[in-house]
Parts: sequence; structure tokens; C-alpha cells
Amino acid sequence: MLGLSRWSEKGGSYRTITRFFHSKINWEEINWMFIKTHLTKKGSVYLLGGDEVVVSKSGKHTYGIDRFYSSIQNQVIQSLAFLNLSLISVETRKAYPLSTQQIVREKKEGCIKDKSVKKSKKRSIIKSEDL
Repeated sequence: MLGLSRWSEKGGSYRTITRFFHSKINWEEINWMFIKTHLTKKGSVYLLGGDEVVVSKSGKHTYGIDRFYSSIQNQVIQSLAFLNLSLISVETRKAYPLSTQQIVREKKEGCIKDKSVKKSKKRSIIKSEDL
């Protein structure tokens, strides 16, 4: 960023560039405005399509990694999942991406997913006198 600030003109300080990169950008709105302004034609037919994409991934520290169903491998695999929405032009047969969101499952308390945790073999017997 220091190099960017050196090459920028008046008002382009290091702090200004830092603030720019820390700001939130609504990419869905920017994509929609660009597509609506430059890529769509009045009177054409468009479809809204959504698709879940599963990307295989190994590791333990990747954000959102979980087990999702992969139709290509026809099984549940350790992966990341994304939901994509696109505007599809019927006339030109092109798809314009509007939004991509990562699917992250919430961890539920009390669920044991790890098979390495051994179950307790000791079982308690409840007698009718104890009730």
C-alpha cells in the first residue's frame, strides 16, 4: 500500500488507501447495476438461476469446511459449498453472476462428529425402586 500511496495523486495518502481496503463493498449491488446498465437489452427474456457448488478441500482450519454432498463423486465429501445466483440470457445463452455466498453450517452442541471419541462402555441400570 505504501507503493500505491507514492504513485497516487493529491489526496491519495497511505491512510486513505488503508481506509478504502477496510471499507465494506456490496458486490451484489455493483454486479446488478453493471449488468442492468451494460449487458441487458429491453424486451429480452432472462432467467434467474441458482446452483450449489461443492469444492473438495482437505484440512482442519479452513473456514466453513464441512461434509457436503458432491453429485460428481456421488457421495458426501469434506468440502466447501457455495451458492451462486446468475442472470441467464435466453437470447445470447450467457450467464451473468449476481451473487456468490459460502454455505456455512452451524455447529450444534451435544453432537459428536469425531469418531475418535470413544463411547463409554459403562451403562447404568435403573431399577424400579429408584424411581
